[in-house]
Amino acid sequence: MALSSVGPEIAVSIDGLDELEKNLLALPEDLAKKALGAAARKAMRGMQQRIQQSAPVKTGRLKKGIQVRSKFIGDGVRGGTIIVSIGLQLKPKEQSVFYGKFVELGTVRIKTPHPFMKPEFDASAASTIQTFANELGDAIERVARKAKPKL
Repeated sequence: MALSSVGPEIAVSIDGLDELEKNLLALPEDLAKKALGAAARKAMRGMQQRIQQSAPVKTGRLKKGIQVRSKFIGDGVRGGTIIVSIGLQLKPKEQSVFYGKFVELGTVRIKTPHPFMKPEFDASAASTIQTFANELGDAIERVARKAKPKL
């Protein structure tokens, strides 16, 4: 496993998942994409919960505004990339928690920052990656079972 950070994004490369990759690529593209996305989102939900527990609470809005998002870029599972991120809800405007970055980092007015995202990310990155590997195996089995009647 390798973690590398470039600016606000962190790239993760997981080695040693050859069997999972082989099983994933054996599935039809739509099912492989479904399994990969489900496993990635489920793994990140645990980190999301830990970040939410660490978020300061005045109204509860900041805590609710910490979201998991995912999207595929490129040619699906075989030639593409899945991006899964945890961030602050910015749209719609009336539900935005843009101010969370000010709480996290501090400002001229907020003299004492209250980091709640980065410390939880750092503490749970390795376990989240392990959860992803476990969830991916389970997701592949689930979609493969559902697909058997169709194949």
